[in-house]
Amino acid sequence: MRTPLNAVIGFGRLVVDSLGADNPARESADQVLAAAGRLNSKLSDMMLCLDLENGRVVAGQTVENPAAIIEENLHLWGKRAALAGIKLSFRDDAPGARVAIDPSHLVGIMNRLVDNAIIHGQGATAISVAMLKLEPNLIALTVTDDGAGLTPELAARCQEAFLQGDMSVTRSGEGLGLGLHVVGRLAALYKGKLDITSPSPRGGVTATVTLPAANQAVES
Repeated sequence: MRTPLNAVIGFGRLVVDSLGADNPARESADQVLAAAGRLNSKLSDMMLCLDLENGRVVAGQTVENPAAIIEENLHLWGKRAALAGIKLSFRDDAPGARVAIDPSHLVGIMNRLVDNAIIHGQGATAISVAMLKLEPNLIALTVTDDGAGLTPELAARCQEAFLQGDMSVTRSGEGLGLGLHVVGRLAALYKGKLDITSPSPRGGVTATVTLPAANQAVES
């Protein structure tokens, strides 16, 4: 699956680059390339999910500053949110906090949580990302949207693989229902967990990843 998909993406970029901005075919070429990128992302999620299930993903041991990593990626996430008419903000309430984690895993966790809020936070106008210090020796990374919220039943089950809030064949949302499942498995790899809370079906959603602080790091 990777080989033909990489060909579509590679040659798609060549086609897009060869077309001027005023070329009537440019918009269609952009759509093809964007669709191929989304398919590639879904395939990556499926492969990562399989690797997590089979124990092929290893916890990294480098000590990282989560706030610095979040800030490095905030501009990209903010651009994606802005395209959906959503304002993204970040608050660091645990300055200097450290976590032993592979940076790519941390980016993967936060990227999926932000994307989930953008795609599924129906009616959301704002997404707030925050880092908090909890006791004893825990760091919490939260992503909160002010969208429609979840029913208690869906909030309790949304980490199940391939689960969608709307399971009908006519649903408008994208995704495979793997994002939160992968986040939960990655958090568990570092002795952490993912919690999803929603005050009411119309009260927004908060996704909280809790991880041990660096002095509580996972053992090799």
